[in-house]
Amino acid sequence: MGGMASCSNYAKSSYTNSATEQQQTQWHKPNFGWFKCNVDAGFHNVEGKTSLGLCVRDHDGRFVVAGTSWMYGNCCIIEGEAMALINAMREVERIGLSNVIFETDSISMVDAIHHRLNDISEFSSLIVMIKNVL
Repeated sequence: MGGMASCSNYAKSSYTNSATEQQQTQWHKPNFGWFKCNVDAGFHNVEGKTSLGLCVRDHDGRFVVAGTSWMYGNCCIIEGEAMALINAMREVERIGLSNVIFETDSISMVDAIHHRLNDISEFSSLIVMIKNVL
């Protein structure tokens, strides 16, 4: 990805498991010259789909771009959140944005990005992909 990028979370309190880790606080504008891309995943087990979403705003909080997509098949929450981030990173790169802060409500994913994982799970593979782009 051209330019700088980072990944942060806006979940402020502790959690006990991945189903309860997602907690929201107020959105804050990025610094001048930066963009903020909020990402999330939705899970539709009956339909057998996972939805991925992104919304980019500039330093004044103005809308820049948003998008959604579907993945067929059920995945666990943490893998869906990672796929939403990968999808958003690809879209931001495709439209040529730089200086982007990626924000998610998944504490586990942010922790995994900022720390070393020592397993060979599908999630670990997704985190390696994310780190390679950041």
